[in-house]
Amino acid sequence: MLMYGHNLNYTIPCDKLVTGTIYRDRSGYRSQWDPRDSAFVHHRLTLPQSRTWIEVTHCHSVKRGKYETTDVYWTYLTPNSGIRMFTGETIGFVSHAHAARSLNMSCTDKWCTNSYRKVFSHYSRQYDTMHFSNAEDAHRCKNAFAVEVVWLRFKEAKRSACLDTFHYRNYLYQPCNCTEIKDCIACAQQ
Repeated sequence: MLMYGHNLNYTIPCDKLVTGTIYRDRSGYRSQWDPRDSAFVHHRLTLPQSRTWIEVTHCHSVKRGKYETTDVYWTYLTPNSGIRMFTGETIGFVSHAHAARSLNMSCTDKWCTNSYRKVFSHYSRQYDTMHFSNAEDAHRCKNAFAVEVVWLRFKEAKRSACLDTFHYRNYLYQPCNCTEIKDCIACAQQ
C-alpha cells in the first residue's frame, strides 16, 4: 500500500519488517525509484496475472539521476497507488538472474544488466509484461518487498514519466490521463 504525504525519517528495518509496518524507501536506493514523500505499509503482494489491471508506480529514470532512458518501462507493483496499467500477457521470474538463465545466459553484474536487452527482446515476442517476484536484485533487504513489473513493448519517454500511447485507469478503473507529480506517474481526471 502506498500513502502520500508522509515524511518518515527512517529506511526499511530489514530484520523487523512485519505486516503492517510503515516504511519508506521500498526500492532500497534512498527512494530514487519511489514517489517522494510517500510511505508504504508492508503486506504480502499478489503477483500480477495475465490480462488484469494492476496498480503500479513509476518514476522517471533520467529525472531521478539515471543517465538515459531504458528500452522498456519499469514499474513497481504498488497496491493503492491509484494508477492502474493492464498487464496483457505476463511471464514471471524470481529474479533477473533467473530470467537470464532461462535463455542460458549468465550475469556479469549484480543486476544482470548484461542480459536485459536479449531477455526483453526474446520475451517481448510472446509477452507484454514480465515481473520479478523476488526483487532482491533491486532491494537492499534481499527479499521481496518490491515486485518489479516491466512493460516489454513500451520505452520510457525522455520528457515524461507517462507513456503517450498507454491507456491508464484510476483506482475505480475509470480511464484517466497520466500526469507527472514529482517525476512520478499519477492519474488525473479526463
